[in-house]
Amino acid sequence: YLAEKRMLDALKLFQKLNKVYEQSQILHRYGILLTRRGENNKSQDYLFQALQFAQHVDSISDAGAICHNIGNNFADMGDKKEALKYYKMAEQAAISTSSFENHIKILINIGILYRKTKPDSAFYYYNKALDIEKQHPSKRLYINLMYNIALLHHDRGELSKAVQSYRDVLDFCIAEKVYPGQTRAYRGLAEAYYETGDLKNAILYMERALNLADSTGETSSSPYYMEKLALYHEKTGDFAQANQFIKEVLHLKDSLQKQDKISAFKELEILNQIQHNELEYDRVSQELASQKTKQQFRLLIIAILTISTFILSWSLHKSYRLLQERKQAYAVLMVKYEEERNRTRATLTKDIEDDVLLPEFSDSNPDPLMADLIKYYRHQKPYLDPKLKLATVVRMLETSEKTLAAVLKTNGDDNFNSFTNRFRVEHAKRIMENPQYQNYTIEAIASDSGFGSRMTFYNAFSQFTGVRPSYFRNFLLTREDSGSKN
Repeated sequence: YLAEKRMLDALKLFQKLNKVYEQSQILHRYGILLTRRGENNKSQDYLFQALQFAQHVDSISDAGAICHNIGNNFADMGDKKEALKYYKMAEQAAISTSSFENHIKILINIGILYRKTKPDSAFYYYNKALDIEKQHPSKRLYINLMYNIALLHHDRGELSKAVQSYRDVLDFCIAEKVYPGQTRAYRGLAEAYYETGDLKNAILYMERALNLADSTGETSSSPYYMEKLALYHEKTGDFAQANQFIKEVLHLKDSLQKQDKISAFKELEILNQIQHNELEYDRVSQELASQKTKQQFRLLIIAILTISTFILSWSLHKSYRLLQERKQAYAVLMVKYEEERNRTRATLTKDIEDDVLLPEFSDSNPDPLMADLIKYYRHQKPYLDPKLKLATVVRMLETSEKTLAAVLKTNGDDNFNSFTNRFRVEHAKRIMENPQYQNYTIEAIASDSGFGSRMTFYNAFSQFTGVRPSYFRNFLLTREDSGSKN
């Protein structure tokens, strides 16, 4: 909203000053903004105006860039004939200005335009782009180009060629450490293997895509990968694993929706502040317009800059304050953990295979059944089995599920899973404290502690410690590094 308002204000100003080139630039950028919002028809109106101004001042490179975006809009709207027309105009501009990167981008888009209907023509334009890229290398464009070639093989049912092309992309991205490219290649390989009936490799590469997306912060793609994994496991007959992924998808989508609501609320606060500032801006503008002097014009510009700076500073200050509050809360929790750890150090050993004793549990519990349960968990460690069921524990203690549930409730645990996860989290903490296991991944620690899924581990760890597993581990590693230096 703010960007749109500033662009339109700038456009009015340049129209008054009769700045043709500047009008072309603003119209072009505003057209791109509308395209990103999905308003393609409205975007075209502004892009055509921008093209007229660019041609009026003989700016070939700008005209080519505008034609490229007009072609993209026509392609999105399904008008391939008009899209090709403006792509060709953009290509001529790129050739005349020796803009090799733009030329490659245009050829890729023409190939995408032909991919579904004329695959041979698509191959022609992709190969033409490859020839230019070899003479003028671009890592980013090479990955994009090779990935589109792999998709073309995939669309044509040439699965063996598609797999080889995806592998070429993957090898290049691994060598160059381009993680988004690796994720796309893993996904492509998984889907190609699925179509060949190789479910084992389909699951392997889709899991790699999911893990890499999570580790690089591409969480918006995670639900798609989880849904595919659920489908693949269902095809193999592993319904339990399929159901687990479905549950994780639902949980993740719920989390993302909650985050979207929080973001929307913050955006609403910012918009309210912007609207308030705009009212003040309009009041100042009206006062200045009545006098029409250069001094008042400068004051108007200063007012605009001041309001923009205030909004930006306010947003940054709020984000910084929230971040500091979260860091402070984490620090307090870790100090409390350190104090608890020092109190219990005498009763705990460094070897994670020894008894895991939660601070709030003791063998002298007045309830005999609770005391037996704690001893059983401490010495037999049944919680390390991710498939542990309430029925198994009840059978070992020779009691009933109803009785055990009532005892757990009396002793502060909501249910059997909550009680079991306390021991699992404590076990995971002991692993993280042991230097022998510092090379273990978070997923390996979760598995060794009895958790059946990464999502369950993260939720339980945060519930019982107040911090994320990664933060807890980094804190321990930082502490160890500081100790070794001292």
